[in-house]
Amino acid sequence: MWSEVLVNLDCTNKSLQGKSATIDVTSSLLSGLAKSIQYLRDEGVQKYTDKAKNVCDSMSIKSIFSIKRLRKVKRMAGEMTQDEAHLICAEKSFKLECFKVYDKLISEIETRSDIYHTIFSDFNFLSGKTLNESSVSYLEKCAADLGSKYNRDIDT
Repeated sequence: MWSEVLVNLDCTNKSLQGKSATIDVTSSLLSGLAKSIQYLRDEGVQKYTDKAKNVCDSMSIKSIFSIKRLRKVKRMAGEMTQDEAHLICAEKSFKLECFKVYDKLISEIETRSDIYHTIFSDFNFLSGKTLNESSVSYLEKCAADLGSKYNRDIDT
């Protein structure tokens, strides 16, 4: 299960370290990586759980999650709410933990992708193609916007 995630991360990482990597390519690569990991999250956990069960069955190994004794939750006097966290079976708990890892990974990648997209949109007017094709007034407006956004970083 995790090998697919690591292969996707490795391929993206190698592409990002290439000499021709640009900010817009970086943003789109990270966005694509987040989508592929989202797909693995949605489809992969059940797929690999089933695959592991099949491998266990072919090797004559029990293919069930062990059932643990349910812990008894002490209640305060007058407490009416039911904490059902202790009723979750081991297989469901495993899937929930996998989902947590996937969700955190997707969140971090999307955050970085959004940052790169913002930087690209801020500095895109400085690319050779845009400089050649845009009017002077548009470039002046973009430069003024950049100066106001990064006023502490740029000497105006």
